Amino acid sequence: MSGIIILEEFKALAGIIDDTLDPQISSLIPVVEDDYLAIRNKPFDVNAATGETIYPAGSRMAAAEMISYKLLTLRG
Repeated sequence: MSGIIILEEFKALAGIIDDTLDPQISSLIPVVEDDYLAIRNKPFDVNAATGETIYPAGSRMAAAEMISYKLLTLRG
């Protein structure tokens, strides 16, 4: 996984089956991760052995909710 949430995971959680919003969602994922980090106010932990980022429990759902909110506000 590369990031707090990936496109396919968000779409599954949001129940989105078509691909019309894929470009918008893909653009929002890094924005949401930056926002999440700003709110968290500390970097994500990193597994010393593998170098992989360790995301906190619940962070994917929080990111999905943030993306959903941003989509709603962008679409009016």
